[in-house]
Amino acid sequence: MVVASGKTRPFFKDFDYFCDLENHFIDVVGPNQIYQRELTDLSKLFWSEGGRRDVNLLLRSMLITRRAEEKVFLLWKAGEIPGSIFSGLGNEATSCGVMAAMKYGDPAFPLHRDLGCDFTRGVEAFERGDIPAPLANLYFAQHMSKASSQCKGKDGNIHWGIPKMNRYPMISHLGTNIPNACGAALIEKFRNSGLVAFTFIGDGATSTPDFQALNQAASRKLPVIVIIDNNQWAYRTKLDEQTAAIPLSRKAEAFGIRGFTIDGTDALCVYALTKMAREIALSGTPVLIESVTFRMAGHSAYDPYEKYVPKEDLERWHRRDPIARLTNFLYGKPNLAEEKTEKFDQELNEIRRQLEKELGIEKELDEAIEWARNAPDPQTNTLCDDVYADEAAQKFVASLPDERRRTK
Repeated sequence: MVVASGKTRPFFKDFDYFCDLENHFIDVVGPNQIYQRELTDLSKLFWSEGGRRDVNLLLRSMLITRRAEEKVFLLWKAGEIPGSIFSGLGNEATSCGVMAAMKYGDPAFPLHRDLGCDFTRGVEAFERGDIPAPLANLYFAQHMSKASSQCKGKDGNIHWGIPKMNRYPMISHLGTNIPNACGAALIEKFRNSGLVAFTFIGDGATSTPDFQALNQAASRKLPVIVIIDNNQWAYRTKLDEQTAAIPLSRKAEAFGIRGFTIDGTDALCVYALTKMAREIALSGTPVLIESVTFRMAGHSAYDPYEKYVPKEDLERWHRRDPIARLTNFLYGKPNLAEEKTEKFDQELNEIRRQLEKELGIEKELDEAIEWARNAPDPQTNTLCDDVYADEAAQKFVASLPDERRRTK
């Protein structure tokens, strides 16, 4: 990446995520400068050897992620999905851009808003035979709590993992992902495998005790990358109400590791910086990346976010829709300079539907939904399967009659 050193802001006083990050990224540890990223250089990166496949994978992954979440919301409204659902709407550039830049063997610990990670790696996983069906099939089966889902019907949405494709389950206390990723990184370091563990956390997790696991990562020089999905809100707590360290990547300085803040709605920038971060992590210096996005939906389907998120914030971040930005770079539309929101939305929906048809996304997702609908439901006699790690305890529970097993 070609960068030109710009204005120096050592203390980042009055830092504005929306204004200061456009077409820039920040190297916090080091010269404390805001750098201009060069679009021309990024385009060369993509059209280099292997770059064309990456950019096609990136675009398709973002499109299918957005469409899959839209469809799962409709299924939830129709009563086909139990419990609640959690949307990553607006986070596609971060999840897809990061995963596209990593290697298949790199241990991944995504969050519930990082579905793009699954769709990006899922393509190769299915080609390798590491998953029994296309990723979309497993995704809808998981939400419908089917026996063929990764959790065998015991979890309806977010706590799934697919170890065979090096994708591990998240923990709801999001900061806890960091020590897990550090453990995976420690194993890869002992193996001298050349692999890098990476995980995502929310902006609120930077204020939790588990964030201190970065000290272990730094002292042991672990090959690990931690990406902060900074969508401005920790449930209903606004960013500046839970921390004064803005940008959040400044917290890397306390651990002696590298820290970057990047526009997380720009898939090209996320991809390029993650490539660089992976090399830094392999050299023995962990990396903290703050990817700045915006949550264009509530904390969950039940959360009336329009009541506490300012309308003007929603509108201006909507103009940075990550799919709109990537398609604008590749095809010259939609027109990001268009002032009328209705026309902007119309252009974006038009190009999305065209690309989804050309790439077979709609057909793939509709077939996946039918596959999940027809998949078997879990049986009551499997309720306690895989619950106990101790083999003797598991055998004892399995030997109980069904009526006794349900009361234990």
